Amino acid sequence: MTSPLPSFIRRYWILLVLRATCLSGSGTVSSDFFHRLVYYVNALLPTVGLPAETARVMKASYGPFFPEYQWELDRLVGANLVEVADLAWISTDQRFFGKYRITQAGRTLAEKLSQGTTGLADIERAISEMVSAFLSTPGALSTLAAKLDANFGQDTVRDGEIIDFGEWTKENHSRDAAEFLFQTWLSKIIPISGAPASSTAIPSSPTQESSPTGRSPYRVNWSADAQHSRSFHLYAHYLVHRLVQQAKSTVGV
Repeated sequence: MTSPLPSFIRRYWILLVLRATCLSGSGTVSSDFFHRLVYYVNALLPTVGLPAETARVMKASYGPFFPEYQWELDRLVGANLVEVADLAWISTDQRFFGKYRITQAGRTLAEKLSQGTTGLADIERAISEMVSAFLSTPGALSTLAAKLDANFGQDTVRDGEIIDFGEWTKENHSRDAAEFLFQTWLSKIIPISGAPASSTAIPSSPTQESSPTGRSPYRVNWSADAQHSRSFHLYAHYLVHRLVQQAKSTVGV
C-alpha cells in the first residue's frame, strides 16, 4: 500500500507534469492527455525506486481518470498557478473536457520547491524524463494505447471501476512489463558469454539467472539512474508497437 502524502505533494506533482509538458514543447494539454500522463508517471515510477503518489485509477472509456487529481488541478487554476485554455461539456461521457497550461507563477513555484526540498529533486527529474519519453512517442498517449497497457487493459476491470496497481496489492503489471523490456533489450546488446562491453556503464558483477527457455540467460541489475529513461522509452514504444500489430490484425480479418 502506498503511504498517504499531504495534498500539497499532489499539487506539486501536477505542476511538475505540466511544467514538463511545457518544456517538451506541449504548452497546452487536454484533460484526457493530462490524466494519461499522470497514470504512466505513477505506474512506472517504481521502476526507478521512487514511490507512486497514488496507485489506483478509475477506468473510463476515454482512458484513465483520477478524480482527486482533477480536483487539485482545478484548485491550482483558482490559485493562478494553472490556467484553462478551453473548456467544453461532453454529453456522451457526462463530463467536462478542458485544456490546461501551467502559468509562469506555477513554473517558478515548482522549480523553487524542487531546488529547496530534500528528495523532491529526484521526483522532478524522473517525472520530467518520463513525460519527455511519452511525448516523444505521442501514439503511446492515445486512448487505444491506454487500453493495451498492462494494468489498464485488464479485461477483468470494467469501465467505472478502480484499477489497483500498488495501493493494496503489490501487483503492478506495467512496472513489470517495463522492467522486462529493459532486461530483454539489455540482453541483446551485451555479449552473453563474456564480460560487459563497457565496464564504465555496466556493473562489473552482473547476476545470472536460470531461463525456462533453455537459452543462455544474462540479467544485469543496473542502478535506477542507469535504467529509468530506457524503461520509459521502451514501454512507450511497446505500446505503439502493440497498436500497429492490432491494426494489422484488424485489416487481416
